[in-house]
Amino acid sequence: MTRSARPQHLWLARAATGTPAIAFLLLNCLAIPASAVTVGLDYLLSDPAHYLDSGDKRFSNFTVTALPGTINTANIEVEAIQQGSDYGFRMAGTLGGPIISAPAGGFADFVLTFNVQTLDPQQLIQGVGLSIEAAAPPGGWAEVVERVWDLNQSVLLGTLAVDTINTTDQLQLPQPYAQLHIDKDFLVIGTVSDGASISSMVQVFPQTPEPATLALLGCGAVLLVRRRRLSTLVPALAGLTFVTAIALSPATADAAVLKDLIDTNGSITFGNLTFSDFGWSIDTVTSQGNYVADPARIDVSGRTLNGMDGLRFSGGMAAIATVNPGSQLHARITYKVTATPPFLLHDVELGFNGRTTLDGSAVVLEEVRDASDALLGSAFVQALSPLTASAILSADVQSAWITKQIDLWGGQSGTSTISIIDQAFSVIPEPSTVAAIGLGTFILLQIRRRA
Repeated sequence: MTRSARPQHLWLARAATGTPAIAFLLLNCLAIPASAVTVGLDYLLSDPAHYLDSGDKRFSNFTVTALPGTINTANIEVEAIQQGSDYGFRMAGTLGGPIISAPAGGFADFVLTFNVQTLDPQQLIQGVGLSIEAAAPPGGWAEVVERVWDLNQSVLLGTLAVDTINTTDQLQLPQPYAQLHIDKDFLVIGTVSDGASISSMVQVFPQTPEPATLALLGCGAVLLVRRRRLSTLVPALAGLTFVTAIALSPATADAAVLKDLIDTNGSITFGNLTFSDFGWSIDTVTSQGNYVADPARIDVSGRTLNGMDGLRFSGGMAAIATVNPGSQLHARITYKVTATPPFLLHDVELGFNGRTTLDGSAVVLEEVRDASDALLGSAFVQALSPLTASAILSADVQSAWITKQIDLWGGQSGTSTISIIDQAFSVIPEPSTVAAIGLGTFILLQIRRRA
């Protein structure tokens, strides 16, 4: 069963001259009141066919990545809302509870993803708005960091970040879009004596008419001025039904905990790649002050990003210098990646959602090496830019060894956080396979010619 926030009533248009074509053009630029529709987050997660409609926006394909016990999706509700002429949703805990909380001396985070699409082909998404209600003690932290992608996650369009100090943020898209993919991480960090929480989150998507609609509206306005026959026009709404296919989110694999992968010498196979030999370390000499990082709180899952197979590491890491100046974290994740024959690794892509405030800094430096420890390539991302990077390997190889150096500096009074690190690899057939295919094709052509 699906739930819809689309209103069941329509306003009627009246015009003294009875010019339906012009009235129709004007009707399409008026706001649609959002009905009060609320569903549980667990309902949206239970079936890919479930969605929430808010005005002319549809939210679908919800996923949550979290360690057991981090959140209870049955106690989180999602409500369709309207802010001015913009539609979106509000997420909050039921019965006044939080979305997520961390106890004193602890931290917690989870990743939420979904797709948003416009149901009206004449109203495209031109921006994104985000706000939260959160609480954290001095030295603690609460934030939501969001990345906005095109639907196929091939282009990162921008990021938003909100916290206990800056509770609202807005993003203007480089161009209007009909569909987007969103991923966001909720992170809360308590202090020794007090906890932290996020009680609600509001998400809206400002819209703009597509260029063709603007042109038609302009023509309609000219006709109205020239004819001067319209004496009265009440607010109106055109009943339009626009059906589009809901594109599925990028493929994902069930998450495993990084510490479990290390302790059991476990592996993850996804697509044509197998990831194994995971390792984790913290430089206890240089890491100091108020920082958080724990391999038992980091999920690892296979994902397809931009048509390439890879991994996502989801889990909060932070250096908080608001109370402890000079706080910093230096950690390292290592693993091996092997392509399934006859494929070879060709290039690598790296991305993250690093976020900083004031004089904080967040960096991930990755090195790719072969079995002889020769460097094949490297990639570098940092907040605020670049958030994504790629590198073509100096040689195509069956297996490679990856080292991710994660460096977070809180500075003298700032913060630095990372909660998502994405990794993807492209593969190509090995040369002998390509040669065999070419030879086979040549033989088939020769047989066909003789026949």
